[in-house]
Amino acid sequence: MSAWKFLRHATHTLFISGVRLRCPHCHQGRIFATPFEIAPTCATCHVRFERMSGESLGGLMFSMTLLPIVSIGGFFVGELIVGLPRSLNIGFWLGFILCSVGLMYRHSRALWIGISYLSGGVYADAPTAPTDDLRQRVKHAFHTAHPKPEE
Repeated sequence: MSAWKFLRHATHTLFISGVRLRCPHCHQGRIFATPFEIAPTCATCHVRFERMSGESLGGLMFSMTLLPIVSIGGFFVGELIVGLPRSLNIGFWLGFILCSVGLMYRHSRALWIGISYLSGGVYADAPTAPTDDLRQRVKHAFHTAHPKPEE
């Protein structure tokens, strides 16, 4: 895959999973089961979104990096160019940060899942072999439904 094709694929994957909150693999399944809870796997293609408990910190780091940059820049624009009173300017940007954390939560987590997918961290679980207990139950059900003919 050429670098241009990969960049186009990566941008498309991050856009689909981040903005539309869809699975980065199939682009159909929903990432969130409830407003603030990630589904364990995609309902369509069965990829697992998070393998370990610490993976969600990437989404937090994404929003914690973006919000201060926007807020500090906005503060200086309000202070130097617009000339807002300092208390009003600080109050506005603190309120902006508090509201944005809640509004950006889902999208920052979905963007991080997209980044994880591009790096190989989001994939379907390998199918498991049936256990002996399951084999015994299937064997018992088959013999119950199809008894051997008596001689």
